[in-house]
Amino acid sequence: MAEKTTAWDKARQCGGWIMFACNLLMFVVFVFAYSVHAVTFGGDPTKWDGPTVASLVLTAAALVMAGLTLMVGIVAIWGYSTLKAEAEKIAERVALEAIEARQKQDILNKISLPNTDGEDISSGYNREERGG
Repeated sequence: MAEKTTAWDKARQCGGWIMFACNLLMFVVFVFAYSVHAVTFGGDPTKWDGPTVASLVLTAAALVMAGLTLMVGIVAIWGYSTLKAEAEKIAERVALEAIEARQKQDILNKISLPNTDGEDISSGYNREERGG
């Protein structure tokens, strides 16, 4: 039997492919940059030195973190809107059930025998316990 794929599973799979593509792109850029400019820690101005490489790596890390932060923000907004919509559906369902229960109780109150023992039965609660 085939498993049902949810939207969350599709989003995770898509996110995985996006991260793989970003990593592959950064790898290709670094390999290309290293093959064009040799990295040395000497003072030769035609080649990259240690601080330049460190700056590039830190810049790449900052861009990755910015992208991750953006994705987390988008997922948070999507999650909030989904939770809100589901909460509204549940609240509407529960309210309709409560209204139906109250209408049934009101009908039972209207067709029941008059109250002769002075007890307030306007709400109709605990009718089963009273034997009615």
